[in-house]
Amino acid sequence: VGDKVTISVLNPESDFGNPVVSLRRFNDNRIWEKLELLQKEKTKLEVIVDESTKGGFLVSTRVGISGFLPNSQAVFLENAQGLVGKTIGALVIELNRPLKKVIFSQKATVGPEDFEKAIKGLKQGQAITASISNIAPFGIFTLIELEDKSAVEGFIHISEVSWEKIATIPDIYKPGEKLEAQILNFDKESKRVNLSIKNLSKDPFEEKLNLYVADQKVSGVVSKVLSVGVLVNLEKGIEGFIKKDKIPPTLSLREGASVNATVIEIDKKKHRVILVPVLLEKPIGYR
Repeated sequence: VGDKVTISVLNPESDFGNPVVSLRRFNDNRIWEKLELLQKEKTKLEVIVDESTKGGFLVSTRVGISGFLPNSQAVFLENAQGLVGKTIGALVIELNRPLKKVIFSQKATVGPEDFEKAIKGLKQGQAITASISNIAPFGIFTLIELEDKSAVEGFIHISEVSWEKIATIPDIYKPGEKLEAQILNFDKESKRVNLSIKNLSKDPFEEKLNLYVADQKVSGVVSKVLSVGVLVNLEKGIEGFIKKDKIPPTLSLREGASVNATVIEIDKKKHRVILVPVLLEKPIGYR
């Protein structure tokens, strides 16, 4: 009693003749205005990790602001459960007032010097053990434990999971489990370490590719028609490619069609054999 407060007027006059006012609405407006200012000025604030979820962490501040910290925005973490109850620095990176949605980022607070210091003991080509923190359609996010028991984020693109071409991450990889990988490089902009699982084993298709030589006659089945040419399935894991300008107008190549071709080049990086179709006669204007 006696404190001065700021309120919002809901109704100038009630049935009893008094103004109806709200302190809660004012406080709500004040909190969102503060959040907008924090986001605009990129002000670092301390958040408390309240709970660990599959996709990240539920966090809150000491002034009552709650939000979400995605795994992709977390760095230098211990194991997920071990972080609960701890205070970390974060920035507000996304706001949606109608949905009352606040997204925080720990990664945005980490400077280049911090990242350089964290990866000082890691080297390109080094084999490491990492814990899976999250699985996305395009790859696997991991945590690499450092000597001081902190951790740095690692990432394995789907193309680095297996030597075979895969459309989805295999079910054998699950959040919380450990895996072996090799360090490819350091992404200083994203502040994470790019990793490869497949590089720990020999490319099984190298020997198969050695069986293909220039001018060799081969046959296969058209697996896909692209705007730039067609892909031809020669054998498991070995793909042939015929450029569009090498396909004469008189030759129709559709998915499932058999094709006889000549090898003109070997692309070992893409496990691809560059081909030209075998022609019974040379069409006018064909090069």
